[in-house]
Amino acid sequence: MVPASRLSTTSLGEKLLPGLALVPTTAVSLSLFATRNHHYQGHFFDLVQDSRSAVQVVVQILSLILAMLQLYALRKLFALATRLLLPGRRLSLETLSLWVAISQTKLDNTLPMGYSVPISVLVVLTGLPSALWAGALTPILAMDAQLTGIISIPQFSSRSHSVWASQFQIRPLYNNVTKEYDMQVWNILDNCTEIHDLRGTIPTCPVPALQGPLLASAGSATTVDVSIARVHSKIDSVSWAYSGRSYGVGASIGQTGPTFNTNYNALVAYSYQELGYRTHVECLKNGSSGVALIPVETNDSGNTWYVLSGALPNEPPGTVENFGLASLNNNPSLLTWAARSYEGNNMVVIAASEKDLDRFNQTQCSITFTPTIFDVRVNITSKTVRVEEAETGTEAEDFEPTGDLVFGTVQSLNLLGRMSNSFYTSVLGNALLSNVYNMEFQRNKFSTQDNSVLLAAVEESYAAMIDDILVAYGASQLLNAQDTKETVVVGQRQAVHIGKHIWIYFTLAFNGAIVLVFLLELIRTRFWSGLSRFDYTNIKCTITAASAGGMAIANKIVCAPDRQGKQDGESSVQPWDGSPSDPAFEKTIIVFSEGSAASTAGGYGGTGIPTLRLASAPSAAARLLED
Repeated sequence: MVPASRLSTTSLGEKLLPGLALVPTTAVSLSLFATRNHHYQGHFFDLVQDSRSAVQVVVQILSLILAMLQLYALRKLFALATRLLLPGRRLSLETLSLWVAISQTKLDNTLPMGYSVPISVLVVLTGLPSALWAGALTPILAMDAQLTGIISIPQFSSRSHSVWASQFQIRPLYNNVTKEYDMQVWNILDNCTEIHDLRGTIPTCPVPALQGPLLASAGSATTVDVSIARVHSKIDSVSWAYSGRSYGVGASIGQTGPTFNTNYNALVAYSYQELGYRTHVECLKNGSSGVALIPVETNDSGNTWYVLSGALPNEPPGTVENFGLASLNNNPSLLTWAARSYEGNNMVVIAASEKDLDRFNQTQCSITFTPTIFDVRVNITSKTVRVEEAETGTEAEDFEPTGDLVFGTVQSLNLLGRMSNSFYTSVLGNALLSNVYNMEFQRNKFSTQDNSVLLAAVEESYAAMIDDILVAYGASQLLNAQDTKETVVVGQRQAVHIGKHIWIYFTLAFNGAIVLVFLLELIRTRFWSGLSRFDYTNIKCTITAASAGGMAIANKIVCAPDRQGKQDGESSVQPWDGSPSDPAFEKTIIVFSEGSAASTAGGYGGTGIPTLRLASAPSAAARLLED
């Protein structure tokens, strides 16, 4: 016989187990929330980069441990709550099996369908906490923008004027007709120098050195899909590319790099501001244009010489354009242009032959250069540059107030029109025509009579070439003239932060809900006052308590009427075959007590031993109360 003193309530430690299990999960979830915006560098970053599979294994193990602690707390709280309900309560063995399945979150295929479905859903849901923890604990690569430094950008000062403004000079030229000297633009190629290295070609004179890349840029200035930004090679460093327009800035990229006052690694991007020109080109058809291609001579082979002649609307008084070009075998597929910058007016006029390229003839464009501050954003990983107008709210001052840079840019465009011709085809015309095709696809308009498409394409072609000419001048200032100034650069380095915010929030909320349930249960049960040590989920406790209740439960199952039959004219009982799915369990009602009433025959009565016994049939009043 067991002394009654041993039937004391459950220990303090067992009551505290759910709370103790929640201590590490609460600490981790709060730490993740507090450091959700913190970025890690150094050895931890290197570890995540170099050993991603090992890190993921550790994350999975930690996730399983933390989820296991949370699930243990929930299961323990349910077990404690139902153990308080157990004394004196009439319940079927099926209900007791349901409680065990919930407490241990396991599938039990012997339960009725009404119990099996919710248990199955519960078991599936127990996998969610581990997934939440994995999302909250996984190291994620991110950008850390807390790095500042300097970068050298080009400037066009008087100190290097002899370099960047040496190609085009206005000099007097004797006019045999008027017998006077006219002021003409001289192109002095002798002043042009170049640097060739692995970065690219950096000339002091963009034309003629870069005429090929410039025309390629003109032919691809428009994307066939307006939603996709144009990606084009940087003219001075082909390993880099602009996404969208360059606006003539960003020459430093690929030529000089940023420097920082502190040590850094894994630099993936940086940005800075730079003054440049927001170039705008506007074109129209000028039927009264005085610039035209005039045939002047055809030789015996049918080759014809043409002369571009005429004055642009913004030409200085007494000045005309006059240069020749040839066509082979009387094939006048010719196109050229003349460009002039005078007193702040910048214009380009196209002249074309009457064959394939006549649709470009008499196209006249005006060009404006507006000083603007630009944001230059550099992605080192993809080696791309994106330039956007900065939102400063103030007008920018002209960084080259003499106008010589604008003059040289327009004159470079003019020289390109004179130098890029061929006997067999028009290189200039093909470049412009290629971009017209792009614009037709973009706007889904394919009529040769629609000048709006042609004019828009020509505008973008000239804007692309002017941007590239300005970038070339800037690169030359960096390397040839070495005329630079410093500006602030903000670097973005690759770092690691722990977990995605949304999963950190979910994990914190889920853990907080469990803690709240624990506290509410603690208050509701007055710290589980009077809770017996008997644990129905423990097989040792269950077997001992059932045997203390005598043979009544076993007899109820073994002698179930559902298994009684006739044999040789006499009634017989089919023995219980050990199946937990036996229908007799559903009809067997038991009650738990601690020796408060005499057990059935053969059991312990009044001994204070925890006892599971067969419940007696309730009275009519009791049945009414139970119902």
